[in-house]
Parts: sequence; C-alpha cells; structure tokens
Amino acid sequence: MAKKTPPMPHLVSPEGKLYLAAWVYKCLLMYDQYLPVEDRVFVDEDFTSFMKTRRPPSSARIYMGITNSPWSTVSIWHQPHRLVLDAGTDPQAALAQPNNTASSFLGIEGIYFIQQYFKPDLPWNADNRYIWLDAQRGVDATPAKLIWPADNKPLNWPPPLTPFLKTEAARLALYQVIGSLRDLADWEKPLE
Repeated sequence: MAKKTPPMPHLVSPEGKLYLAAWVYKCLLMYDQYLPVEDRVFVDEDFTSFMKTRRPPSSARIYMGITNSPWSTVSIWHQPHRLVLDAGTDPQAALAQPNNTASSFLGIEGIYFIQQYFKPDLPWNADNRYIWLDAQRGVDATPAKLIWPADNKPLNWPPPLTPFLKTEAARLALYQVIGSLRDLADWEKPLE
C-alpha cells in the first residue's frame, strides 16, 4: 500500500467550516434514519429545520481532525442516548422518553469528525452542554478542532495528527457517554 502524502498546509475559511459542519450533520441525520424508530434521536422537525437553515443546531458540537486510525478510513458510528435530568424519574418512565442526545464519529480517508448532539430544548445552560466530563476530556485530549458552532475564524489545516490510540480513546469515551440512569441522577446537579 502506498504511503499517503500529508495534506498541504492551508487555511479553511469560516465558510468552509460551515459547509463541512453542515455536511457532517446531514450525514448523521440520514444515518439516524436507518436505526429502529425507538432508537432514533432526530425527528421530522430536525430535518425541516436543517432544510431551512442548512446549518446544524447551535446545541451540536462538531470537531474535525486527522488521524492514522484504521477507523477513519471509511467509518460512521452514531449512538443516540436518553439524558434524564430529573433524579426522581422512575426508570420505566425514563425509558419511555425519546432520545435527546447523540454521540457520533465519522471518518473518511484519515479525516475524522466527532459530533456531540443535544436536542435544542434540553433545559440547561449552553455553557454546560458537555455530555459527560470523561467523554469531553477524551475529545479535548486530541488536537481535533471545533468547527461548529460557527465562529468567524479561519482554521489552520492540517492540525497535528491524532495518534491511533488517542483517536480510539476519544471514540470509546463517547461510546460510554450516559451509561446508566444511576449516573445520570448523580449528574443532575452539576448540569443545572
């Protein structure tokens, strides 16, 4: 197998970041439709909103990086979750609630994207929308760059390579997000 040529350094414009973020979100919107209905996180209103704005919701966080992980050759992984903010919620009632968050990974030819998605109506401050500190630490430990929410700054490309093990640590941390109702009850107070 031929060795890949590293990407040439350049700037990704704010508009370019917007197009990339919209493309990633659209891929995950479509992938979500192949899940069983009860496992989906996106509903008709999410599609309608995207068709009008051509942007992900402000409650999503999308990161982009490069890696030598074999998972980023061609890979998509999307895991919806049900975040329960009320510690007193009966587990059976909680299971009847729809999914309201998702963790996602999309890899193509050494470029990877990580999305942390929250339903826009989740009742806590946007500054606290990190979906589990260990998962966020896994993402922050990589040199991946935040491309959404939008800012007006160009992105220096490429970022440093995220080694295989760091990519896997971030991906696995996202996979473990929101593991149990008991943990969610413990997290209710820090999220308020």
